[in-house]
Amino acid sequence: MTLPPDKLSVTRYSREETLEVRYSQDGSDRAVLTRDEQRLIRVHFETWYAEGADEHYPPGWIPVGRTATITDSVENAQSIADDRLRKAEVPSGDA
Repeated sequence: MTLPPDKLSVTRYSREETLEVRYSQDGSDRAVLTRDEQRLIRVHFETWYAEGADEHYPPGWIPVGRTATITDSVENAQSIADDRLRKAEVPSGDA
């Protein structure tokens, strides 16, 4: 049984304030928008992991990629997040 994505927990990124969390249509991918100490906006992408979950590896949100996308405004971050989350909805081979 696959557990549904947990929308109540939000990953905390060191020295960054969480501004907003945006989800893909099916809820299995999300973008966490944060602001760092230099007031730059970062977009962190995460995906829900539950397929192989057990007592040693519980279900949870895992990062996609090693870095965040950095931009100068919340509006740009929202646009970047929405575009990437829409692409996450397209089955591979259809993009």
